[in-house]
Amino acid sequence: MKRYIIWGITLMMAFPLCVSAQEDETEEQEQTARVITPKKKVFDTRMVKGRVLDGATLSPVAGAIVKAGGVNGYSVLTEDDGSYELKVPVFATSVYVSSPDHNGVSHGLAKSEEQNDILLYTTAFAKDYQEQENLRNDKTASGFAYSSAVNIKEELQKQL
Repeated sequence: MKRYIIWGITLMMAFPLCVSAQEDETEEQEQTARVITPKKKVFDTRMVKGRVLDGATLSPVAGAIVKAGGVNGYSVLTEDDGSYELKVPVFATSVYVSSPDHNGVSHGLAKSEEQNDILLYTTAFAKDYQEQENLRNDKTASGFAYSSAVNIKEELQKQL
């Protein structure tokens, strides 16, 4: 009998110690656990507004995706009347517009808030250009390293 009493007292003394030891371990684990979230890049933005129209019928295109060209995370869907309002980074120079029924098109941005209408053509027409293709056929000058020109104006004139 004496043996059972000693054993019971030992259990009573050991039990609270085990519980407190477990609590200490969980508290320690909670303190060391951290949630790591990636930081989003935040750029200064400006508002651009415009309309997206079907190129053949000039009717508004609802549900087209308008996104900032070359920058992820800045996009919006067009309304029922084809209008959109999009905040783009100040350094963005174009928007890319796409719709399931139309070929996508890249459209340059004007300095003002109001933009020109963007015309989308149906996928029945073959896409004759790539997303990165220069539709305005602009010329560029490069490779000035070994030029015999006296100034930059002469070299640009030669190349263009």
